[in-house]
Amino acid sequence: GHFIYINDTALRFISDGTHEATRTEYRPRLEVLEPDTWHTFSMRFRSDRGLDVQNSVNISLEKETFLQSIGKYSVQSFRFKTKSSNEQVVLRFYQRNPLVANGVTDIDWVKIEKGRVATDWTPAPEDNYTQEEFSIFVEPS
Repeated sequence: GHFIYINDTALRFISDGTHEATRTEYRPRLEVLEPDTWHTFSMRFRSDRGLDVQNSVNISLEKETFLQSIGKYSVQSFRFKTKSSNEQVVLRFYQRNPLVANGVTDIDWVKIEKGRVATDWTPAPEDNYTQEEFSIFVEPS
């Protein structure tokens, strides 16, 4: 795949046991995605309920996607194709069994790549520091 976007912002969603669907949405910036092109979405996540990716907007998923990583973080990915128009893409993640209270899902290390091949996760280029640059974060002794 061809690396095009990475976002290290974390998100968490929790089911409250009262709604039929507990969902979160991810909206990549429009300039990140090419129209009519396959992309790979990778993320590190954990969920005590599992995650369905469905009902997304302005894309076609390669296949129905259910992700599971109970108790520990794992990196998983799925593929989608953008439509020919350059409209806002909305990826929707649904927590399984939302009518059971306190289901927790954590997502971070989001990475979108052009193509159908996921590559190993790497930090965003702006998060790579040399030892000298990193020293600005260390308290003087």
